[in-house]
Amino acid sequence: MNSKELDFEYNETLRKIGRNVLYFQRMEAMLKFIISRSRLEGTANTLKTEHENNIETISEHTMGMLVKSFFETVYEKDGNESQNSEEIDEAWFSISFRIEEDEAVTEKRKMDLKHIVEERNVLIHQMLSNFKQESVESCRKLCERLDEQLEKLKPEYENLRALIKTIISGRKDAVEALAREFSGSKPMG
Repeated sequence: MNSKELDFEYNETLRKIGRNVLYFQRMEAMLKFIISRSRLEGTANTLKTEHENNIETISEHTMGMLVKSFFETVYEKDGNESQNSEEIDEAWFSISFRIEEDEAVTEKRKMDLKHIVEERNVLIHQMLSNFKQESVESCRKLCERLDEQLEKLKPEYENLRALIKTIISGRKDAVEALAREFSGSKPMG
């Protein structure tokens, strides 16, 4: 066994483990971002606190819990519209983000994200326990499996990125429309 070859393969394996873990962590962060911003309501005085509470509520959720929350909030069917029965003597704001698609598409998306959670758990809890760092062959096999895993992750990773861009753009448009409404100016463009 060539020591340089083993060093190279071992370092490449560690790089790919880190790469995949980073993808999973970013997906988890994106889910938290989307869920915490999928619905926000309150008065001008309570919006900031409500937003902070949304973030706090999901901050320690596992990836599996986040996927469940994602479908309960972003894909909810009834819209769960505000039913605030209190007398309010100031402006009330409510903004939400929902996806409405064909049920078959939603179910496929659920399965795809469920598989992502399973892949994450396999990497963290199983894949590394059989890894023999002193074996070039073990390094190569794990690298191959990590590359396959990454290919499964990428489409959902990109879907989440696109949702975040949509949320940011939609909120920006809503704020601009609200500002125009209160200032009495006409839309630009």
